[in-house]
This record gives sequence, structure tokens and C-alpha cells, in this order.
Amino acid sequence: DFMKQGNGRAWKLEKPIG
Repeated sequence: DFMKQGNGRAWKLEKPIG
């Protein structure tokens, strides 16, 4: 969901699953 909200960096730091 984070990546969809435009927070690709945040979701990567919290859940680096690709």
C-alpha cells in the first residue's frame, strides 16, 4: 500500500520485499 501512496522509499525501508 505504501508504494501505491507514492512512499516507495518508506515501504522499502520498512519492508524491503521488492
